[in-house]
Amino acid sequence: MIIPALVNLYDRLAADPESDIAPKGYSRQQISFKVVLNKNGTRHAFERVSVTNTRETRKKVKGEFVVEKKTEEKPARLIVPGQSKPSGSGLNPCLLWDNSAYMLGYKPEDPKPERTREAFKAFREKHIALLDEIKDDGFRAVCKFLESWNPAEAASHKELAEYGTNFGVFQLRADAQYIHERPAVRAWWDENGETQDDGDDESRPDRIPSLTNGEPSPIARLHEPKIKGVMGAQSSGAAIVSFNQSAFTSYGKDQGDNAPVSIDGAFKYCTALNTLTTDDRHRVRIAGDTYVFWSEASADADTLAVQLFAAAIGDHAAKDEVTAERLRGVMESVRAGLTIKEFRNPAAPFYILGLSPNMSRLSIRLWLVSTIGEMVQRISDHQRGLAIEPSPNERPDLSIRRMVNETAPPKGGFPDSDRVIPTLAANVTRSILMGSPYPRSLFVGVLDRARIEGLADSKTRNDSRDAQHRRCAIIRACLTRNHKMEVPVALDPERNNPPYQLGRLFAVLERTQEDSIQKRGEPRKTLNRTIKDSFYGAACSTPASIFPRLLKLKNHHINKIEVEGWRVKREIQFGEIMDRITSFPRLLGLEDQGLFAIGYYHQRQSYFPKKDEADESTQD
Repeated sequence: MIIPALVNLYDRLAADPESDIAPKGYSRQQISFKVVLNKNGTRHAFERVSVTNTRETRKKVKGEFVVEKKTEEKPARLIVPGQSKPSGSGLNPCLLWDNSAYMLGYKPEDPKPERTREAFKAFREKHIALLDEIKDDGFRAVCKFLESWNPAEAASHKELAEYGTNFGVFQLRADAQYIHERPAVRAWWDENGETQDDGDDESRPDRIPSLTNGEPSPIARLHEPKIKGVMGAQSSGAAIVSFNQSAFTSYGKDQGDNAPVSIDGAFKYCTALNTLTTDDRHRVRIAGDTYVFWSEASADADTLAVQLFAAAIGDHAAKDEVTAERLRGVMESVRAGLTIKEFRNPAAPFYILGLSPNMSRLSIRLWLVSTIGEMVQRISDHQRGLAIEPSPNERPDLSIRRMVNETAPPKGGFPDSDRVIPTLAANVTRSILMGSPYPRSLFVGVLDRARIEGLADSKTRNDSRDAQHRRCAIIRACLTRNHKMEVPVALDPERNNPPYQLGRLFAVLERTQEDSIQKRGEPRKTLNRTIKDSFYGAACSTPASIFPRLLKLKNHHINKIEVEGWRVKREIQFGEIMDRITSFPRLLGLEDQGLFAIGYYHQRQSYFPKKDEADESTQD
């Protein structure tokens, strides 16, 4: 299903006049520089080739949101003839483009200068040999340049060191086209360009049914182009189908014959996948894995669908404020369970493919086929399950990336995403889009961090309040979906559930401790360490061993409160909660620990109403 779906994607993109997907025989490569030539073949200049991306972000400044524009330069992705090749594959120069070692005989800090000289020689000989076949002034200028160029001169051009081993192209001075784009060059390449082994080798069958469509076809020995843009994989590209050991083959078949895909089909699915893995709009990276997604809807509906899914899985922001505002409206509708009118064809298929690096191959971490309508409905159900109040003002949506990160220990004030279980994001994505229970490892991982950090520690987390909200939202979603429990969204003082009331009691005990150091008429002070820092883990797992001690300590704190109104309110709260607690359990199971955390969060946040967040001196 994966390969046929990607082949269909290529065919749809190739038929779209606004699409810029590479045609057969070509590839899209990152080009960082160009050699600008005069018509007589002399060098005019070495120049950078790049594109400028502008991203708009919303940032809160003094209580108001402002839009900031950030620009960055990246190598231009140009369509060039042929494919790139992995390092160490021998001397295999490309036509009218390549890295600086082939084009100029130069490599910064070159460990193998002899190989670099041989690469330039091979590049020069290849082009000069085609001089009589390609009738084009630009191609003749390249050949003259290669004949006269001395690689020793390259070191004197400091700008070349900036391009490193990146790819470059040729261009005639004052010509808008690159030389490989000129009509005569393209016509020659389309007729004579390099192709894969087409199955004419007598040792291999001429034609066998292809897995893409079942039609007898020449079979690709290697599936190319290699897949790039997958985090952690080889920079030169990797494959999702390859055979390099006899243990992987069967019936004496060689290489691609073990998974027969036509030459045309291999090019299409690899090119389509490369388009996705190198496009930020259709790609999200989480915990070492790369996820790509696409639909078969119209262009506008596909754009909206992938933006919605990207925001849900990886907290991607739109690149401009107009799109961002539209996406925020869609997300609000999704959370409210409303029908999204922009999706004109909710039955259009929607695909999600998760890839994980594995040496020179790519492992399939996740493959899901759904529809746009089902995807939106599942995300809506998921978002409603995450609802918990109070929530921080203008908080970002709780994406899958943020969810799995809450299972990791902190590093530098934020979760260390490198320590997330590699398979967790894929399992969470699968559970959301299939409506199945969340993975147990998500629930256990969040509870473990909550016990260790006292829900979320402000000393190790710069976003501790957001982290508390996220963790409680995840806990509530797991309890409601996995265990079919009724868990309150907001504070529920009347709820007769001992673990929930124990969490509330712990929050009141902590607040009483904080009240005990406050002086009448002075700004509110903050304790360096509260009972949460010392006893949260034990209180939520073994209440009987901790709460009697904390209640004795409470009497000491009550007597030290100077503001009589606070003292009375704390006593009333203690009485209301204790009326619903008959005893302190010796142990609490994982589900009850989750309810404890939610009760603590609800009660704790009730002391910080949103309207007075900035001024704790007026808070209860």
